[in-house]
This record gives sequence, structure tokens and C-alpha cells, in this order.
Amino acid sequence: YRVVGNVDDERKQAVKDGLAASGGKDQFMGMTDYTKEKIQKLEYKKNESVLEIISFANEESNRLMIELGINPIDVPDENVHILPDDVFLDRESHFFAKADNKDLEADSDTISQSIYLSAEKMRMKSATEIAVIIFHEMLHIKGHLSLEVNVKEDGREEMTSYRGGMKIKALQKDTDEGLYYTYFKGMDEALVSSQEKRMLTNLKSHKVFAEDVKWMNSDVAKKLRVDLAHQEDEPVEEIHWVSKDGKRFVLGGYEKYRGVFRYVLEQITEQFTDTYKSPNDVEKEFLKAHFTGHLLGIGKLVEKTFGKGSFRVLGRMRTESETDNFSAKEILEQLQIMRAEIKR
Repeated sequence: YRVVGNVDDERKQAVKDGLAASGGKDQFMGMTDYTKEKIQKLEYKKNESVLEIISFANEESNRLMIELGINPIDVPDENVHILPDDVFLDRESHFFAKADNKDLEADSDTISQSIYLSAEKMRMKSATEIAVIIFHEMLHIKGHLSLEVNVKEDGREEMTSYRGGMKIKALQKDTDEGLYYTYFKGMDEALVSSQEKRMLTNLKSHKVFAEDVKWMNSDVAKKLRVDLAHQEDEPVEEIHWVSKDGKRFVLGGYEKYRGVFRYVLEQITEQFTDTYKSPNDVEKEFLKAHFTGHLLGIGKLVEKTFGKGSFRVLGRMRTESETDNFSAKEILEQLQIMRAEIKR
């Protein structure tokens, strides 16, 4: 973790010590009294199944970190909050989803190191569906975190995150001028969602998923997967779980962005055949960057594979829209053109 800003070293250390991921010391860090009161008063109690799923997601995300030689981080179950929708979709708190994003099922905040779940949407979900959601958000909050803490002219302290995983956000001096931006958001989501399939292969040994596993191994479920894959124009292996009526299913997230990510990994492997035996080996470099915040190494790999300025191009990939110049489709096309120039 890194803390910058105009506060003194003692305050910076206090912020580091208070991070919830460092032993769960302060799960309400950076929250207003309004937000804290809302959570404490209205969040739902987690049952044993949910607690087991949280533990599983914590273990699986830590397994990734350990395999990369990175010290694991335990996110306590107290940092996962199941909230009524009128709290989850709350315009008055920057920690929660906004009312105009009603389809959102979960969100996370790097400052408080907390995960927020919509109780209404979780209520109808299977154990597998909930596991994918919590695992995804847990990887986000276990990523590298850099905070900016400044005392403003009016004496109030403002705490914001400017690095989270691979994401790079605007500094306070920029946002004070109305300039907001986030780089590597699309890549960050592609990287995190790419880890879900591996997590799903490991849930078979946990009793909380026994019913889901039995169902997915049945002939009926296998046929439903095939039918859904055809209906959604997706590979069968992208359908990780399907409900018995076929109306709900777990589909690999951010597929277009993962497609760009796969292309980048494949091309780097091709460029550095003596160093990397497979795209999985290259993916580990990106995962390390997600957890450590060290982007220089992967930046060099991308630039040597696609040419000068290509890492900046990759950083522009957005997740909000597929109609502007920074969509996954547009970024992929730009990278393909740059790669062709390198190969020429």
C-alpha cells in the first residue's frame, strides 16, 4: 500500500494501519457518519452459506497471490455488506452504487476494503453465482492500493484512491479542476474476470456448492448449457452455471475485454518465445502488476510487442460503452494495426 499527499508521515502511517485488509482494523475507513450509520443499521446478517462462500473466495484469491510470491491478504467477512436496494442504490454516498445503475448486483470500495451486495438480487442466486460475484470483487480490493490524503484549504481532510489494481485515477488536483479520468479500467476488469474460470474449477470440493455441482453434472444441465451457448452465441465453456429453468446462467464476464487481453497475451508470447512458453506465463506478469502496482514491466512487454504508445492505447480501453473510440473493439483494431507494423 502507498499513501501520498500533504499530511505528515504519522498520519500516512495511521492510514496504512487502518486499512481493513490489514487485519480488518477499520472497515469504515473514509466513510462519512451517514454511510457508516446506514450500513450498521440496515445491513442483513450473513447466514452460514454466505460466510462459507466468502471464506472460499478469500482462500482462492489468496491462492493466486501465494503462487505469485505475494503475501496474501485476508478480507474478513465483516467487510462484505449485504444491503437493501434503497441503501445499495444510494445517491448520497460515493461508496454505494447509484440509483441510475439499477442492474448492478455488487460493488466494492478500495478505501474501506469493503464489498457491497444487493440483498434483493442475491436472494434469488445460487451459491455458484454468489461465489463468482464475491471472488471478482475480492480480487479488486486485494489489488495494489495507493491513497491520496490531503488537508484542504478549509481544514478538512480528503482521502481518495488514485491507484487500484491496474487502474490509474485522477489526482485531487485534477478533480478539483473538474478533470476526471481512469486509465486501464477495461484491462483491470479483463484481468480480474479472467481468473473466475479457474476459481470455478476449485469449488467442487466445498460442500456449500455440492448441489450446484451435482446439477451441472447432470445430462439436463449439460444440454441446457449447449442450448444457451447457441442462443447467446458463446462457447459452451463460457457458460459456467445455468438454472434449472434455463433463465439464469453464469456467463464469463467482460468477454470483449478478455478477448483483447487474450490477444495481447498471445502476441507477447509470440514476441518473447524464449522467455514465455505460453500466454498463461505472460498472464502471471499482469497479475503480479495488479497486486503490486508495478506496471513498468508489463508496459515494456506491451511496447516491445506492439510499438511505442501501445501501452497508452491499451490503458484507454473503457467498459462503459462500445460505441466510442475506446471500446474493446476499437482498441483491438488499433493494437492489430500496430502489431502488423512491428512484424513488417
